[in-house]
Amino acid sequence: MAGLRTPSIAVGLLSVFLAYLYGTQVYRQLTIFGLFRTPSSTHTSAEDTVVVIEGTKHCEDLHWHKPTQRLFTACEGPRTTRFSWWPPLANHEDPTALKDARASLVVVDPKTQKSTELRFENFDGPFVTHGIDVASDQADPQKQGVYIFAINHLPNPAVYGKYPYGPAKPGTWDLPRAASQIEIFHHVVGSSHARHLRSVKHDLIRTPNDIQVLGRAGVSQPLQFIVTNDHHYQHGRWRQIEDVYPGASWTDTIHVELDSLEPVKGTAAAATAGVHASVALDGMWNNNGLGYARTTDELLLTSAMGATLYVGKAEVVNSGNSPPRINITDTVEFDSLVDNPSFFYDEADPGSSGVVLAGVGDIFSIPRHHNDTGVKIVGATAVVPRNDVRVWFAQPRFDSELRKRVWEKTLLFQDDGSRIRTASTAVLVTVGPAPYSLKREGGRARRGCM
Repeated sequence: MAGLRTPSIAVGLLSVFLAYLYGTQVYRQLTIFGLFRTPSSTHTSAEDTVVVIEGTKHCEDLHWHKPTQRLFTACEGPRTTRFSWWPPLANHEDPTALKDARASLVVVDPKTQKSTELRFENFDGPFVTHGIDVASDQADPQKQGVYIFAINHLPNPAVYGKYPYGPAKPGTWDLPRAASQIEIFHHVVGSSHARHLRSVKHDLIRTPNDIQVLGRAGVSQPLQFIVTNDHHYQHGRWRQIEDVYPGASWTDTIHVELDSLEPVKGTAAAATAGVHASVALDGMWNNNGLGYARTTDELLLTSAMGATLYVGKAEVVNSGNSPPRINITDTVEFDSLVDNPSFFYDEADPGSSGVVLAGVGDIFSIPRHHNDTGVKIVGATAVVPRNDVRVWFAQPRFDSELRKRVWEKTLLFQDDGSRIRTASTAVLVTVGPAPYSLKREGGRARRGCM
């Protein structure tokens, strides 16, 4: 997710909403911003506590991979990069920080709640990650191999020069600050490394936020995916405006198809070789997270600032080999920001299935986390600014009277920031006492939200 640059800009632009919106829509937008909300926390029992998983600092996205029973996440890690160079929050101050620190891919075992940082093979460059996706290796008979697609927000060499980069060159203000691309890795669960296969670059991939791999019948390798652009502008006043103005429906979702996962090595065009891209969905405000519903027939997309979940289908508009367009079928509105969606399905209790979404309840708290830790010393006490964290659960139900599908929304978890500082993603999985057996409690399996 990406957020506002300064609170003053947000407050100053509230008048824009009053001119653009009206009635209950004004109230809803101000509620999303957190103006009418008092932060609170969900009570947890002794058996149901908040646990910190070591090695998962500044993690943006989280995916549950059912075949391997593992969670995969992308973590920015060191604060030197998170608060110096992280384009999703318009942090472009110091790309030289990438020389000494880089992000990581992390695997979490939900049984032990332990994490493993993967060691990269065939990949030595800077890595500033964001959204990811994980796809099974269909050619792996043991079903332990996965492909990991991860966004990498590299500095634009036209502005900062080549790695290890330098200060912005004079006369480059109008140029994009980042030259983001996608990195594709292969990993075998149980090992401690991820082998880099290739980079993917295209002019339509401008401000990538999240990725969803698309399967195709008869093809064992993942050669198609969609990626969201969460902003049209990377920096400047227009970037700030599109953060808060609902009429800034300038973001889109891009469909990408690759000729191969093994491009010609050693050439400057290796990242762009065999890459075909087209717009699959446009006219969105702050297009953000991506995911699948229970099956690959339905896609989940979010507008973070719009606090909206969209459910859609990728459909081929014309016959032949035309790239798909995404057709929106359902729209689900929330009263706080929502980011990366995930789908929960319990085979023992199918009726409990639904979409899990996390976000913050106070838009004005986001700027305090842009480029420093925000810790202030008051007397002898360290005071950390807090975000109101909220996790939603949305379940589809068929309404016989309306003769259509409706969505029931539940606030699954919330925190005033005292335990969880901020949130962009949540995953719900079935858990139980070792050895990972389901414990039935009141007819329902115990569940953990991570």
